[in-house]
Amino acid sequence: MRNTAWPMFVGRVQVTLPLTALSFAIGLALALLVALARISTYRVLSGLARAFISIIRGTPLLLQLFIVFYGLPQLGVKFPPFTAAVIAFSLNVAGYAAEVVRSAILVVPKGQFEAAATIGLNYPQTPRRIILPQATRTAVPPLSNTLLSLLKDTSLGSVVLLTELFRESQLAAAESNEFLALYAFAGLYYWVICVALSAAQKRLENATGQVRGPMTETEHTPRIRVRGLEKSFGDRHVLRGIDFDSPAGTSTVVLGASGSGKSTLLRSLNALEVPERGVVAIDDVEVDFAGLATGRAGRRETERLRGQSGMVFQAHNLFPHRTVLEDVVEGPVIAQRRPREEVAAEARALLDQVGLGDRGDTYPFQLSGGQQQRVGIARALALRPKVVLFDEPTSALDPELVGEVLAVIKDLASQGWTTVIVTHEIRFARQVADQVLFLDEGVIVEKGTSDEVIGDPREDRTRRFLSRILEAG
Repeated sequence: MRNTAWPMFVGRVQVTLPLTALSFAIGLALALLVALARISTYRVLSGLARAFISIIRGTPLLLQLFIVFYGLPQLGVKFPPFTAAVIAFSLNVAGYAAEVVRSAILVVPKGQFEAAATIGLNYPQTPRRIILPQATRTAVPPLSNTLLSLLKDTSLGSVVLLTELFRESQLAAAESNEFLALYAFAGLYYWVICVALSAAQKRLENATGQVRGPMTETEHTPRIRVRGLEKSFGDRHVLRGIDFDSPAGTSTVVLGASGSGKSTLLRSLNALEVPERGVVAIDDVEVDFAGLATGRAGRRETERLRGQSGMVFQAHNLFPHRTVLEDVVEGPVIAQRRPREEVAAEARALLDQVGLGDRGDTYPFQLSGGQQQRVGIARALALRPKVVLFDEPTSALDPELVGEVLAVIKDLASQGWTTVIVTHEIRFARQVADQVLFLDEGVIVEKGTSDEVIGDPREDRTRRFLSRILEAG
Protein backbone atom coordinates (compact mmCIF):
# COMPACT_ATOMS: atom_id res chain seq x y z
CA MET A 1 0.00 0.00 0.00
CA ARG A 2 2.87 2.39 0.76
CA ASN A 3 4.14 2.03 -2.80
CA THR A 4 0.67 3.02 -4.04
CA ALA A 5 -0.34 5.66 -1.52
CA TRP A 6 2.75 7.85 -1.38
CA PRO A 7 3.06 8.55 -5.14
CA MET A 8 -0.71 9.16 -5.19
CA PHE A 9 -0.36 11.74 -2.42
CA VAL A 10 2.59 13.54 -3.98
CA GLY A 11 1.09 13.58 -7.45
CA ARG A 12 -2.55 14.46 -6.74
CA VAL A 13 -2.11 16.93 -3.92
CA GLN A 14 -0.39 18.94 -6.66
CA VAL A 15 -3.81 19.07 -8.32
CA THR A 16 -6.01 19.44 -5.22
CA LEU A 17 -4.12 22.32 -3.62
CA PRO A 18 -3.87 24.53 -6.75
CA LEU A 19 -7.51 23.77 -7.53
CA THR A 20 -8.51 24.86 -4.02
CA ALA A 21 -6.29 27.95 -3.93
CA LEU A 22 -7.23 29.20 -7.39
CA SER A 23 -10.95 28.60 -6.92
CA PHE A 24 -10.93 30.32 -3.53
CA ALA A 25 -8.97 33.34 -4.75
CA ILE A 26 -11.21 33.86 -7.79
CA GLY A 27 -14.33 33.16 -5.75
CA LEU A 28 -13.31 35.65 -3.07
CA ALA A 29 -12.70 38.36 -5.67
CA LEU A 30 -16.12 37.67 -7.20
CA ALA A 31 -17.67 37.62 -3.72
CA LEU A 32 -16.38 41.13 -3.04
CA LEU A 33 -17.91 42.40 -6.28
CA VAL A 34 -21.21 40.64 -5.56
CA ALA A 35 -21.25 41.97 -1.98
CA LEU A 36 -20.69 45.53 -3.18
CA ALA A 37 -23.45 45.09 -5.74
CA ARG A 38 -25.71 43.62 -3.05
CA ILE A 39 -25.41 46.74 -0.85
CA SER A 40 -25.55 49.10 -3.82
CA THR A 41 -28.32 51.69 -3.96
CA TYR A 42 -28.81 50.80 -7.64
CA ARG A 43 -31.72 48.38 -7.69
CA VAL A 44 -30.60 46.62 -10.87
CA LEU A 45 -27.19 45.78 -9.39
CA SER A 46 -28.69 44.78 -6.07
CA GLY A 47 -31.32 42.63 -7.78
CA LEU A 48 -28.77 40.85 -9.96
CA ALA A 49 -26.59 40.15 -6.91
CA ARG A 50 -29.56 38.77 -4.99
CA ALA A 51 -30.50 36.56 -7.92
CA PHE A 52 -26.94 35.22 -8.28
CA ILE A 53 -26.70 34.41 -4.56
CA SER A 54 -30.12 32.76 -4.60
CA ILE A 55 -29.26 30.57 -7.60
CA ILE A 56 -25.88 29.48 -6.26
CA ARG A 57 -27.19 28.75 -2.78
CA GLY A 58 -30.33 27.11 -4.07
CA THR A 59 -28.71 24.57 -6.38
CA PRO A 60 -26.32 21.67 -5.58
CA LEU A 61 -22.62 22.13 -6.30
CA LEU A 62 -22.68 18.86 -8.21
CA LEU A 63 -25.31 20.29 -10.56
CA GLN A 64 -23.21 23.42 -11.08
CA LEU A 65 -20.24 21.23 -12.05
CA PHE A 66 -22.36 19.26 -14.50
CA ILE A 67 -23.70 22.43 -16.13
CA VAL A 68 -20.21 23.89 -16.66
CA PHE A 69 -18.57 20.68 -17.89
CA TYR A 70 -21.39 18.85 -19.66
CA GLY A 71 -23.99 21.54 -20.34
CA LEU A 72 -22.00 24.44 -21.76
CA PRO A 73 -20.41 22.33 -24.56
CA GLN A 74 -23.90 22.07 -26.07
CA LEU A 75 -23.70 25.85 -26.51
CA GLY A 76 -20.26 25.54 -28.09
CA VAL A 77 -18.36 26.47 -24.91
CA LYS A 78 -16.04 23.69 -23.81
CA PHE A 79 -13.49 23.67 -20.98
CA PRO A 80 -10.89 21.10 -19.93
CA PRO A 81 -11.68 19.35 -16.62
CA PHE A 82 -9.43 21.50 -14.44
CA THR A 83 -10.74 24.78 -15.86
CA ALA A 84 -14.35 23.62 -15.61
CA ALA A 85 -13.83 22.69 -11.96
CA VAL A 86 -12.21 26.06 -11.17
CA ILE A 87 -15.14 27.92 -12.77
CA ALA A 88 -17.80 25.93 -10.92
CA PHE A 89 -16.01 26.04 -7.56
CA SER A 90 -15.26 29.77 -7.90
CA LEU A 91 -18.89 30.63 -8.61
CA ASN A 92 -19.99 28.49 -5.67
CA VAL A 93 -17.53 30.18 -3.32
CA ALA A 94 -18.68 33.60 -4.56
CA GLY A 95 -22.32 32.78 -3.86
CA TYR A 96 -21.65 31.85 -0.25
CA ALA A 97 -18.79 34.22 0.59
CA ALA A 98 -20.63 37.27 -0.79
CA GLU A 99 -23.02 37.30 2.17
CA VAL A 100 -20.11 36.92 4.60
CA VAL A 101 -18.30 39.86 3.00
CA ARG A 102 -21.48 41.95 2.91
CA SER A 103 -22.14 41.33 6.60
CA ALA A 104 -18.56 42.21 7.50
CA ILE A 105 -18.77 45.50 5.59
CA LEU A 106 -22.11 46.44 7.16
CA VAL A 107 -20.70 45.89 10.65
CA VAL A 108 -18.15 48.69 10.12
CA PRO A 109 -19.70 51.80 11.70
CA LYS A 110 -20.93 54.53 9.38
CA GLY A 111 -18.65 56.97 11.16
CA GLN A 112 -15.63 55.22 9.62
CA PHE A 113 -16.81 56.22 6.15
CA GLU A 114 -17.34 59.80 7.30
CA ALA A 115 -13.94 59.96 9.01
CA ALA A 116 -12.26 58.72 5.82
CA ALA A 117 -14.02 61.43 3.85
CA THR A 118 -12.89 64.16 6.23
CA ILE A 119 -9.22 63.25 5.78
CA GLY A 120 -9.56 63.36 2.00
CA LEU A 121 -9.77 59.70 1.00
CA ASN A 122 -11.71 59.13 -2.21
CA TYR A 123 -14.22 56.37 -2.92
CA PRO A 124 -11.71 53.71 -4.10
CA GLN A 125 -9.30 54.50 -1.27
CA THR A 126 -11.88 54.34 1.53
CA PRO A 127 -12.84 50.67 1.10
CA ARG A 128 -9.27 49.57 0.40
CA ARG A 129 -7.52 51.43 3.23
CA ILE A 130 -10.23 51.85 5.89
CA ILE A 131 -13.29 49.64 5.49
CA LEU A 132 -11.98 46.31 4.15
CA PRO A 133 -9.15 45.99 6.72
CA GLN A 134 -11.73 46.34 9.50
CA ALA A 135 -14.20 44.04 7.76
CA THR A 136 -11.47 41.42 7.37
CA ARG A 137 -11.37 40.89 11.14
CA THR A 138 -15.01 39.86 11.10
CA ALA A 139 -14.82 37.88 7.87
CA VAL A 140 -11.77 35.71 8.53
CA PRO A 141 -13.43 32.94 10.64
CA PRO A 142 -16.45 32.31 8.37
CA LEU A 143 -14.34 32.59 5.22
CA SER A 144 -11.88 30.06 6.61
CA ASN A 145 -14.80 27.67 7.01
CA THR A 146 -15.65 28.28 3.36
CA LEU A 147 -12.06 27.46 2.39
CA LEU A 148 -12.05 24.21 4.37
CA SER A 149 -15.37 23.18 2.82
CA LEU A 150 -13.98 23.97 -0.63
CA LEU A 151 -10.92 21.80 -0.03
CA LYS A 152 -13.14 18.82 0.75
CA ASP A 153 -15.59 19.65 -2.05
CA THR A 154 -12.80 19.39 -4.62
CA SER A 155 -13.34 15.64 -4.40
CA LEU A 156 -16.43 16.28 -6.55
CA GLY A 157 -14.07 17.21 -9.38
CA SER A 158 -13.87 13.52 -10.17
CA VAL A 159 -17.33 13.68 -11.75
CA VAL A 160 -15.94 15.92 -14.51
CA LEU A 161 -13.05 13.51 -15.15
CA LEU A 162 -10.58 15.56 -13.09
CA THR A 163 -8.08 13.24 -11.44
CA GLU A 164 -7.41 14.92 -8.09
CA LEU A 165 -6.56 13.33 -4.75
CA PHE A 166 -9.87 11.58 -4.14
CA ARG A 167 -10.21 10.34 -7.72
CA GLU A 168 -6.68 8.96 -7.67
CA SER A 169 -7.44 7.10 -4.44
CA GLN A 170 -10.51 5.58 -6.11
CA LEU A 171 -8.47 4.40 -9.09
CA ALA A 172 -5.68 3.02 -6.90
CA ALA A 173 -8.17 1.22 -4.65
CA ALA A 174 -9.93 -0.35 -7.61
CA GLU A 175 -6.60 -1.55 -8.96
CA SER A 176 -5.18 -2.89 -5.67
CA ASN A 177 -8.42 -3.84 -3.92
CA GLU A 178 -7.16 -2.01 -0.79
CA PHE A 179 -10.27 0.13 -0.40
CA LEU A 180 -10.21 0.72 3.36
CA ALA A 181 -6.52 1.54 3.60
CA LEU A 182 -6.41 3.86 0.59
CA TYR A 183 -9.62 5.72 1.45
CA ALA A 184 -8.34 6.12 5.01
CA PHE A 185 -5.08 7.49 3.61
CA ALA A 186 -7.01 9.95 1.42
CA GLY A 187 -9.03 11.06 4.45
CA LEU A 188 -5.83 11.50 6.45
CA TYR A 189 -4.32 13.70 3.75
CA TYR A 190 -7.41 15.90 3.60
CA TRP A 191 -7.37 16.18 7.39
CA VAL A 192 -3.69 17.15 7.52
CA ILE A 193 -4.27 19.88 4.95
CA CYS A 194 -7.31 21.16 6.87
CA VAL A 195 -5.30 21.29 10.11
CA ALA A 196 -2.58 23.28 8.35
CA LEU A 197 -5.15 25.71 6.93
CA SER A 198 -6.75 26.10 10.36
CA ALA A 199 -3.38 26.98 11.83
CA ALA A 200 -2.88 29.53 9.08
CA GLN A 201 -6.31 30.98 9.93
CA LYS A 202 -5.26 31.49 13.55
CA ARG A 203 -2.12 33.31 12.44
CA LEU A 204 -4.18 35.51 10.14
CA GLU A 205 -6.63 36.30 12.95
CA ASN A 206 -3.72 37.35 15.14
CA ALA A 207 -2.28 39.49 12.34
CA THR A 208 -5.61 41.26 11.73
CA GLY A 209 -6.42 41.75 15.41
CA GLN A 210 -9.18 39.16 15.47
CA VAL A 211 -8.04 37.58 18.72
CA ARG A 212 -9.77 39.61 21.38
CA GLY A 213 -11.06 39.89 24.86
CA PRO A 214 -14.73 39.38 25.50
CA MET A 215 -15.65 43.04 25.11
CA THR A 216 -14.29 44.02 21.69
CA GLU A 217 -17.13 46.12 20.40
CA THR A 218 -16.43 47.15 16.85
CA GLU A 219 -18.00 43.97 15.55
CA HIS A 220 -20.69 43.85 18.24
CA THR A 221 -22.41 47.09 17.34
CA PRO A 222 -24.64 46.85 14.30
CA ARG A 223 -27.76 48.90 13.96
CA ILE A 224 -31.33 47.82 14.67
CA ARG A 225 -34.12 48.70 12.25
CA VAL A 226 -37.81 48.30 13.05
CA ARG A 227 -40.59 49.14 10.62
CA GLY A 228 -44.37 48.89 10.94
CA LEU A 229 -44.43 46.50 13.89
CA GLU A 230 -47.95 45.33 14.81
CA LYS A 231 -48.84 42.91 17.60
CA SER A 232 -52.15 41.91 19.15
CA PHE A 233 -53.25 39.60 21.93
CA GLY A 234 -56.77 38.63 21.00
CA ASP A 235 -58.73 41.86 20.50
CA ARG A 236 -56.11 43.94 22.30
CA HIS A 237 -53.75 45.84 20.01
CA VAL A 238 -50.44 45.98 21.91
CA LEU A 239 -48.11 47.42 19.24
CA ARG A 240 -49.35 49.80 16.56
CA GLY A 241 -47.01 50.59 13.68
CA ILE A 242 -43.75 50.85 15.62
CA ASP A 243 -40.87 52.43 13.64
CA PHE A 244 -37.40 53.22 14.96
CA ASP A 245 -33.69 52.83 14.26
CA SER A 246 -31.01 52.15 16.84
CA PRO A 247 -27.64 53.19 15.36
CA ALA A 248 -24.48 51.23 15.96
CA GLY A 249 -23.00 51.47 19.43
CA THR A 250 -25.91 53.35 20.99
CA SER A 251 -28.26 52.72 23.90
CA THR A 252 -31.99 53.01 23.28
CA VAL A 253 -34.15 53.27 26.40
CA VAL A 254 -37.84 52.41 26.17
CA LEU A 255 -40.13 54.11 28.70
CA GLY A 256 -43.82 53.71 29.31
CA ALA A 257 -46.46 52.80 31.85
CA SER A 258 -47.33 49.19 32.60
CA GLY A 259 -49.29 47.77 29.67
CA SER A 260 -47.93 50.31 27.19
CA GLY A 261 -46.29 47.59 25.07
CA LYS A 262 -42.66 48.24 25.89
CA SER A 263 -41.78 44.68 26.97
CA THR A 264 -43.70 43.26 24.02
CA LEU A 265 -41.65 45.51 21.74
CA LEU A 266 -38.42 44.30 23.30
CA ARG A 267 -39.45 40.65 23.01
CA SER A 268 -40.43 41.22 19.38
CA LEU A 269 -36.86 42.27 18.58
CA ASN A 270 -35.68 38.70 19.17
CA ALA A 271 -38.96 37.04 18.15
CA LEU A 272 -39.84 35.76 21.60
CA GLU A 273 -43.11 37.43 20.67
CA VAL A 274 -43.97 37.07 16.98
CA PRO A 275 -45.71 40.16 15.58
CA GLU A 276 -48.44 39.84 12.95
CA ARG A 277 -46.81 42.46 10.73
CA GLY A 278 -43.67 44.52 10.45
CA VAL A 279 -39.96 44.16 9.85
CA VAL A 280 -37.16 43.69 12.38
CA ALA A 281 -33.55 43.79 11.19
CA ILE A 282 -30.48 43.28 13.36
CA ASP A 283 -27.27 43.68 11.42
CA ASP A 284 -27.89 41.90 8.09
CA VAL A 285 -30.52 39.50 9.49
CA GLU A 286 -33.98 40.72 8.58
CA VAL A 287 -37.38 39.15 9.24
CA ASP A 288 -40.57 40.38 7.60
CA PHE A 289 -43.20 39.00 9.92
CA ALA A 290 -46.05 39.56 7.47
CA GLY A 291 -44.38 37.16 5.04
CA LEU A 292 -42.97 34.81 7.66
CA ALA A 293 -43.06 31.20 6.54
CA THR A 294 -44.93 28.64 8.57
CA GLY A 295 -43.47 25.56 10.23
CA ARG A 296 -39.77 24.78 10.29
CA ALA A 297 -38.78 27.44 7.73
CA GLY A 298 -40.39 30.17 9.83
CA ARG A 299 -38.71 28.89 12.97
CA ARG A 300 -35.33 28.99 11.25
CA GLU A 301 -35.88 32.64 10.33
CA THR A 302 -36.85 33.67 13.85
CA GLU A 303 -34.04 31.62 15.39
CA ARG A 304 -31.54 33.31 13.13
CA LEU A 305 -32.86 36.72 14.23
CA ARG A 306 -32.77 35.63 17.87
CA GLY A 307 -29.18 34.53 17.45
CA GLN A 308 -28.15 38.13 16.85
CA SER A 309 -29.05 39.24 20.38
CA GLY A 310 -28.52 38.39 24.00
CA MET A 311 -31.26 39.07 26.53
CA VAL A 312 -31.29 39.90 30.23
CA PHE A 313 -34.63 39.07 31.80
CA GLN A 314 -36.57 40.83 34.51
CA ALA A 315 -36.74 37.61 36.56
CA HIS A 316 -33.10 36.54 35.94
CA ASN A 317 -34.12 33.13 34.53
CA LEU A 318 -30.88 31.44 35.53
CA PHE A 319 -30.77 27.65 35.39
CA PRO A 320 -31.12 26.48 39.00
CA HIS A 321 -29.43 23.11 38.41
CA ARG A 322 -26.26 24.60 36.97
CA THR A 323 -23.44 26.54 38.55
CA VAL A 324 -22.82 30.12 37.47
CA LEU A 325 -19.99 29.12 35.14
CA GLU A 326 -21.98 26.24 33.65
CA ASP A 327 -24.90 28.58 33.02
CA VAL A 328 -22.75 31.15 31.22
CA VAL A 329 -21.03 28.62 28.94
CA GLU A 330 -24.14 26.61 28.08
CA GLY A 331 -25.34 28.62 25.09
CA PRO A 332 -21.96 29.22 23.42
CA VAL A 333 -20.90 25.57 23.78
CA ILE A 334 -24.16 23.80 23.00
CA ALA A 335 -25.98 26.16 20.63
CA GLN A 336 -23.03 27.88 18.97
CA ARG A 337 -20.75 24.82 19.19
CA ARG A 338 -17.71 26.81 20.21
CA PRO A 339 -14.77 25.07 21.95
CA ARG A 340 -15.52 24.60 25.66
CA GLU A 341 -12.04 25.69 26.81
CA GLU A 342 -12.23 28.93 24.85
CA VAL A 343 -15.74 29.68 26.07
CA ALA A 344 -14.90 28.89 29.70
CA ALA A 345 -11.95 31.30 29.63
CA GLU A 346 -14.13 34.01 28.12
CA ALA A 347 -16.90 33.31 30.64
CA ARG A 348 -14.49 33.72 33.56
CA ALA A 349 -13.34 37.04 32.13
CA LEU A 350 -16.95 38.19 31.81
CA LEU A 351 -17.73 37.13 35.37
CA ASP A 352 -14.69 39.12 36.49
CA GLN A 353 -16.02 42.11 34.59
CA VAL A 354 -19.40 42.01 36.36
CA GLY A 355 -17.70 41.52 39.74
CA LEU A 356 -18.39 37.80 40.18
CA GLY A 357 -15.08 36.24 39.21
CA ASP A 358 -14.98 34.18 42.41
CA ARG A 359 -18.54 32.81 42.11
CA GLY A 360 -18.18 30.49 39.12
CA ASP A 361 -18.86 27.35 41.18
CA THR A 362 -21.85 28.85 42.98
CA TYR A 363 -25.48 27.94 42.32
CA PRO A 364 -28.11 30.65 41.70
CA PHE A 365 -29.89 30.12 45.03
CA GLN A 366 -26.65 31.08 46.80
CA LEU A 367 -26.61 34.52 45.15
CA SER A 368 -28.45 37.74 45.87
CA GLY A 369 -30.89 39.11 43.32
CA GLY A 370 -28.37 41.67 42.10
CA GLN A 371 -25.70 39.00 41.71
CA GLN A 372 -28.11 36.78 39.78
CA GLN A 373 -28.88 39.63 37.42
CA ARG A 374 -25.19 40.26 36.84
CA VAL A 375 -24.78 36.56 35.99
CA GLY A 376 -27.63 37.05 33.50
CA ILE A 377 -25.69 39.91 31.92
CA ALA A 378 -22.53 37.78 31.67
CA ARG A 379 -24.57 34.94 30.14
CA ALA A 380 -25.99 37.30 27.49
CA LEU A 381 -22.56 38.71 26.63
CA ALA A 382 -20.98 35.24 26.37
CA LEU A 383 -23.04 34.67 23.23
CA ARG A 384 -21.09 37.49 21.54
CA PRO A 385 -24.37 39.10 20.51
CA LYS A 386 -24.80 41.96 18.10
CA VAL A 387 -27.39 43.56 20.42
CA VAL A 388 -28.06 43.22 24.15
CA LEU A 389 -31.70 43.51 25.27
CA PHE A 390 -32.60 44.38 28.88
CA ASP A 391 -36.18 43.80 30.02
CA GLU A 392 -36.66 45.90 33.18
CA PRO A 393 -33.46 44.45 34.68
CA THR A 394 -33.89 46.11 38.09
CA SER A 395 -37.64 45.90 38.70
CA ALA A 396 -37.40 42.62 40.62
CA LEU A 397 -34.52 43.80 42.83
CA ASP A 398 -34.46 45.28 46.28
CA PRO A 399 -33.64 49.02 46.14
CA GLU A 400 -30.18 48.55 47.66
CA LEU A 401 -29.24 46.10 44.87
CA VAL A 402 -30.37 48.25 41.94
CA GLY A 403 -27.21 50.35 41.78
CA GLU A 404 -24.80 47.44 41.23
CA VAL A 405 -26.77 46.21 38.19
CA LEU A 406 -27.22 49.67 36.70
CA ALA A 407 -23.47 50.29 37.05
CA VAL A 408 -22.71 47.19 34.93
CA ILE A 409 -25.22 48.21 32.24
CA LYS A 410 -23.85 51.75 32.19
CA ASP A 411 -20.34 50.33 31.76
CA LEU A 412 -21.49 48.26 28.78
CA ALA A 413 -23.08 51.30 27.16
CA SER A 414 -19.86 53.27 27.60
CA GLN A 415 -17.91 50.48 25.85
CA GLY A 416 -20.01 50.80 22.70
CA TRP A 417 -22.38 47.85 22.92
CA THR A 418 -25.68 48.32 21.12
CA THR A 419 -28.34 48.01 23.81
CA VAL A 420 -32.09 48.35 24.10
CA ILE A 421 -33.26 48.83 27.67
CA VAL A 422 -36.78 48.77 29.07
CA THR A 423 -36.71 50.49 32.45
CA HIS A 424 -38.54 52.70 34.93
CA GLU A 425 -35.27 54.15 36.24
CA ILE A 426 -35.59 57.69 34.89
CA ARG A 427 -32.34 59.03 36.30
CA PHE A 428 -30.42 56.06 34.92
CA ALA A 429 -32.16 56.43 31.54
CA ARG A 430 -31.09 60.05 31.34
CA GLN A 431 -27.48 59.10 32.04
CA VAL A 432 -27.15 56.17 29.65
CA ALA A 433 -29.60 56.75 26.77
CA ASP A 434 -28.54 57.98 23.36
CA GLN A 435 -32.18 57.65 22.32
CA VAL A 436 -35.39 57.47 24.34
CA LEU A 437 -38.69 56.03 23.11
CA PHE A 438 -41.84 56.77 25.10
CA LEU A 439 -44.64 54.27 24.43
CA ASP A 440 -48.28 54.65 25.31
CA GLU A 441 -51.05 52.30 24.19
CA GLY A 442 -48.71 50.58 21.74
CA VAL A 443 -47.63 53.76 19.96
CA ILE A 444 -44.34 55.67 20.10
CA VAL A 445 -45.65 58.98 21.41
CA GLU A 446 -42.29 60.67 21.61
CA LYS A 447 -38.78 59.87 20.42
CA GLY A 448 -35.52 61.75 20.81
CA THR A 449 -32.49 62.26 23.03
CA SER A 450 -32.80 61.93 26.79
CA ASP A 451 -32.61 65.71 27.15
CA GLU A 452 -35.49 66.08 24.71
CA VAL A 453 -37.83 63.32 25.91
CA ILE A 454 -37.02 63.34 29.65
CA GLY A 455 -35.71 66.86 30.12
CA ASP A 456 -38.13 68.77 27.93
CA PRO A 457 -40.95 66.53 26.65
CA ARG A 458 -43.27 67.91 23.98
CA GLU A 459 -46.26 65.65 24.55
CA ASP A 460 -48.72 65.88 27.44
CA ARG A 461 -48.80 62.09 27.84
CA THR A 462 -45.03 62.03 28.28
CA ARG A 463 -45.13 64.81 30.87
CA ARG A 464 -47.87 63.09 32.85
CA PHE A 465 -45.97 59.78 32.88
CA LEU A 466 -42.71 61.38 34.00
CA SER A 467 -44.51 63.36 36.68
CA ARG A 468 -46.07 60.21 38.14
CA ILE A 469 -42.76 58.31 38.09
CA LEU A 470 -40.78 61.14 39.67
CA GLU A 471 -43.40 61.69 42.36
CA ALA A 472 -43.45 57.98 43.20
CA GLY A 473 -39.66 57.83 43.26
